[in-house]
Amino acid sequence: MRPRLSQTIAGLARPPRCCASGPPTGGGKTHTQALLRLARQRIGVLFAMLRDGTFYEPRIPEDVELAA
Repeated sequence: MRPRLSQTIAGLARPPRCCASGPPTGGGKTHTQALLRLARQRIGVLFAMLRDGTFYEPRIPEDVELAA
């Protein structure tokens, strides 16, 4: 049975599972260590938002064109 075109395109849009965890596991870290590092980063962002009384505003690079 052949996959549908939409399934094929969706599969191309997502990275393979082995690469989905990104750079934190690249430095010889175990999966648990990488998750703890990411959790600490998120907690740091949340703490700064509460401390400063601000909301999260995602930054969009100027050199990237957005799809219409």
